[in-house]
Amino acid sequence: MMLTQTAQGLREDWPAVIVHGLRDACAACDAAASAEAVRPGGSAPRGLILQSAPGAGWYGGAGWFLAIARAAATAHPALPLGAVLDCGALPGAVLDALRAGAPAVIFTGPAECAARLAAIATARGALLLVKPPPAHDLATRAGHTALAAALAWRASAAGMPSTTTRADDKAGKDG
Repeated sequence: MMLTQTAQGLREDWPAVIVHGLRDACAACDAAASAEAVRPGGSAPRGLILQSAPGAGWYGGAGWFLAIARAAATAHPALPLGAVLDCGALPGAVLDALRAGAPAVIFTGPAECAARLAAIATARGALLLVKPPPAHDLATRAGHTALAAALAWRASAAGMPSTTTRADDKAGKDG
């Protein structure tokens, strides 16, 4: 199992997806793994960032989200994964997430509080973001389509034809 963060933070060349459960996480990982299969000459795989929905650190909890991320990582051991739990403006949710071992959290509360939480996160080897990174929301058809397009672009940028299918066709989502 590989939940990957770099010392500098999240990998900007990895697409981020907002997942709402294990089904979303598995669909995103399946699509990313398919795109990675076409990378030339065994070059190092790019990964995927699994991001929770806004505020999920409060209503879902760190244990729930980390279990999803770990299950996805176990099912796709060759695919590097990042995990970002959105805790909204709730410092208690951030602290719970850090205690649970979250590698990265989002906190949208006051800057003074964010600075204190960032110091705690750094001491634990985690990353605190003060705004969510751009991500494809898998609760919508547009999110599935955008993820498929991003993965197809990655494959074509590597000089290989895309073998990915539209993730929204498989998921059957209408939103």
